[in-house]
Amino acid sequence: MTRIKAIFIALMLLNLCSCGPYTPWSRPNTVFEREKILFKDYKVKRYLRLVKHSVTRLPSGSLQAELVFATVKNKELRCDFRINFHNEKGIVVEEGTWEPVLFERNAEKTVSRKSIGPAAADYRILIRIQE
Repeated sequence: MTRIKAIFIALMLLNLCSCGPYTPWSRPNTVFEREKILFKDYKVKRYLRLVKHSVTRLPSGSLQAELVFATVKNKELRCDFRINFHNEKGIVVEEGTWEPVLFERNAEKTVSRKSIGPAAADYRILIRIQE
């Protein structure tokens, strides 16, 4: 019986000592922090392909994001998109509105938006099926 107790206590101590200290601000990167393009629907991800994207800083200080998408299937796709601009810390400084876009069959479509102020350092685009 003492042998079982000793093994149990050893396992409990090992379990308690093996975990490092918890830091309250540490968290894994979310999908929204890792990816610049977030497809809200599976159908959009299957039907669209990103051809190219570019980010430029304009002389006025604002940030311009330009993305070119191509449809993969031989179907039209009606979507809504929104571009959010973030600062260096990842905080949203400008949240865009949902805007409709029609992706025609086997064609490329360019989506471009500018930030209003110079505080924007990065962008994220959200795309969903039109409701």
